[in-house]
Amino acid sequence: MAGGVNENLARIFGEMAEMLEILGENAFRVRAYENLSRIFGNLERGAPEMLASGELEKQKGVGESSIAKVKEYTESGKIRAHEELKAKLPEGMLDLLKIPGFGPKKARAVWENLGIASLHELEEAARSGRLEELPGFAQKTEANILAGIELVKKNKGRFLWADAMHIIEPALKALAGHPATVKLEIAGSLRRRKETVKDADLVVSSENPAATADAFIEGMSPERVTARGDTKVSVLMPAGMAVDIRIVPAEDFPYALHHFTGSKEHNVAMRSRAQKLNRKMNEYGLFSIGRDGEEKRVECGSEQEIFKALGLDYIPPELREDMGEIEAAERGELPSLIEDAEVLGAVHVHTEYSDGHDTVPEMGAAAKALGFSYLVVCDHSRSAYYAGGLQVRDVKRQWREIDALNAEGGGIRFFKGIECDILPDGSLDYDEAVLAGFDCVIASVHSAFTLDEPAQTARIIAAVRNRYVDVIGHLTGRLLLQRDGYAVDVEAVLAACAEHGVAVEINGNPNRLDLDWRWVKRAKELGVRVVLASDAHMKGTIVHTFAAVGAARKGWLEKKDVLNALSADSFLRALRRNA
Repeated sequence: MAGGVNENLARIFGEMAEMLEILGENAFRVRAYENLSRIFGNLERGAPEMLASGELEKQKGVGESSIAKVKEYTESGKIRAHEELKAKLPEGMLDLLKIPGFGPKKARAVWENLGIASLHELEEAARSGRLEELPGFAQKTEANILAGIELVKKNKGRFLWADAMHIIEPALKALAGHPATVKLEIAGSLRRRKETVKDADLVVSSENPAATADAFIEGMSPERVTARGDTKVSVLMPAGMAVDIRIVPAEDFPYALHHFTGSKEHNVAMRSRAQKLNRKMNEYGLFSIGRDGEEKRVECGSEQEIFKALGLDYIPPELREDMGEIEAAERGELPSLIEDAEVLGAVHVHTEYSDGHDTVPEMGAAAKALGFSYLVVCDHSRSAYYAGGLQVRDVKRQWREIDALNAEGGGIRFFKGIECDILPDGSLDYDEAVLAGFDCVIASVHSAFTLDEPAQTARIIAAVRNRYVDVIGHLTGRLLLQRDGYAVDVEAVLAACAEHGVAVEINGNPNRLDLDWRWVKRAKELGVRVVLASDAHMKGTIVHTFAAVGAARKGWLEKKDVLNALSADSFLRALRRNA
């Protein structure tokens, strides 16, 4: 991952686009900043490094003005144009945009007409019916706004896993290379690969705690230091996330790492197991208890030894949720979790043919550089007009290009795929003659989210029954911290997938991670195969495949459960259309 500077630049450019739109500025400028936000959010390397090497100015969409703003940020931590735009708007205005479906135009309307510039003011206006006075704000809109405000409140203070990793990367870099550092690990919900987190925890064993604390603070450049002691340092980052490091002696490291990794439920279950074995367990160690009540620490040099001392196989961090992992570890039945290197194909990528940023050959080269041996191109189908969905003539033009690329060789194989819209009645976006020509069809819902659960479920199951559907994409339609998924009976859809040999996608876009890992475990139990997909819209986001791997591991998946852990030929043979 590229680091905190990229994340901050993406946020700043995104906010500039939003503020310009609220202020009614030129649409071209708005789109330019939206594009910059996307580019910096998906850079494969740090912007300062790319700036110094001259690579940044070669990025498509990054011009002289953008380069100047990046230089300004790297020198001062701010961009003057961003600060000037913020000064033109009331404080709290951008919070309105966190509400699902409440964009800059609506924000401008309530500000100009009703003087509303905060979530609290908007909530009061919606409850009192004042919004109905405005064009386009009917009663249903008010109800949606109130539901959206509740979602914002529920998610307040939470961060996407990927964003949190970006935020802590400078600390990892500073501490990993520091001479006082003996051992360093991420802990907490980040290590367990939860899809969203409240904060971040690091555990470090150090030969010089004071120097370690200094290096951590200097590396993070926090908004403020909230606590500093001999064993714990806490900082608050500009994005609002708290980051803590626990500094321990080397001999305490395994116990502290296990304890601060959690989860709370897993730790409670582990302590209960220790008690049954006449032992005591906490962040300072695992202790045997003698007949006289005297405690003696069981010396363990690693987490593996802690589990072994309690009669358990090693439990990977992703599984530590007290969802049967301790019992499975006791029986020797833990899964051999899928690894990044076992995924051979990059599946579900978009190109310039629809709403992607790069060409088919460019996406292929990027996938090859990551070690993938095949690429499944899945641009949008024609009903997704807002995303440049492919008409049949475009599909056939892309097929010809893919055939030509495969004829040339080049070390990566291209497959003809599509992300095909499931229409509200359950039919697909192309007729059977077109669908039959694809190597792989991923069917997804992109419209009619408000259907009730029986109708939405029937719609998706109808697609599952279509002989040309190989994979169901982002099954619940959720966008983490932005919107809940639509109403759907996931159990029923998974059962239908099992019956018809259709795979389900884990969409690795950090905003989605859909299918949720809790349902992934159920899919495995039902025998449903899984595709780990990036949903990449530019070269730099093919790495999102590995975010899908994290969710797969959390859902107990092994190599045998994952279709794109197969070779190219085996992947094709395993798809439903070829079964």
